[in-house]
Amino acid sequence: MEAIEYYEGAEVFEGNFFEATGGGVRPCIILGHAWDGPNEIIYSIARDLALRGIHVFSIDVYGKGIRGKIDGDNSALMAPFMADRNMLHRRLLKGFETAQRIDGVDATKMYALGFCFGGLCVLDLARLNPSGLVKTVAVHSILNAPENLEMPSKIESEVLLLHGWEDPVAKPKDLNSFFEELTAKRCEWSAQIFGKTKHAFTLEGANLPELGVEYNEHSAKSAWSAIYQFFHAGEKLSA
Repeated sequence: MEAIEYYEGAEVFEGNFFEATGGGVRPCIILGHAWDGPNEIIYSIARDLALRGIHVFSIDVYGKGIRGKIDGDNSALMAPFMADRNMLHRRLLKGFETAQRIDGVDATKMYALGFCFGGLCVLDLARLNPSGLVKTVAVHSILNAPENLEMPSKIESEVLLLHGWEDPVAKPKDLNSFFEELTAKRCEWSAQIFGKTKHAFTLEGANLPELGVEYNEHSAKSAWSAIYQFFHAGEKLSA
């Protein structure tokens, strides 16, 4: 793991680059963090994907040293970015451009993966339609599109949504609105919707079913299989 500082205006951010096993010029996954910020859960995902032959750059939306708690309420950290999507977009693009400049990254084959708030981040990145972004995966994600912002009329990146039918963060009506948005923007999209599945279903230890948050082993395994296939990830190799 290599820490890489980058700037957006006067703000400093700390992303982390995970070089693919075997090195060389390869695609790179932009990995978006959840509402608690970059942490060991995100880094574990990044290591797994790097061992499967893909570079990974874990972006930092909040700023260097600004982190929440894995098991805490981090709404105060996330809320400013939900209210000001322009600010979020500036930071997303800066992280994306930073990753494209890393030695060994194929800047024409950029991928994106995010969970929860990180799912919203990578979907907004796809909505921004930066050159080089070709595949995007959002998992138990917030889906709502930015309002009152001028956005590109097309999404060039292929998009895969992995979502629980019982997820209170984005309900069936929200799914329909999202699919209509993607279709209107001529996006090549697909989705896997898992029944009997709530929010944060890939997060082991998530256990607040009364709030619609619960780990689901079956759905998690299916989701990861879909992610690996979508990104053409290989079998895990030794470091």
